[in-house]
Amino acid sequence: MAWRRAARLAVAAGGRSRIFGWLYVVATREAFRLCERERRHLHLETMLPQGSWDAVIADAFSIDDILEAREALQILAGLPERQRGDLTLLVARFN
Repeated sequence: MAWRRAARLAVAAGGRSRIFGWLYVVATREAFRLCERERRHLHLETMLPQGSWDAVIADAFSIDDILEAREALQILAGLPERQRGDLTLLVARFN
């Protein structure tokens, strides 16, 4: 569309000076538009703290820690009620 407008302008004006003036204005406005767009959009690379995405996304516990905790809870659930109660008090530091 811009090129069609430039061609119409060239035919109507009959000279190059108006085309280059028009092209200068269009290029300047496009540059400002791109700079504004660049300023508005945050880049993820600049938001990252030291480290990588793992540092941002990862939980405080690793998968191995979670699996080990689930296994311990399953073993605890398999104990008789009295032993489970005694072990619970021991872990909670009630002697």
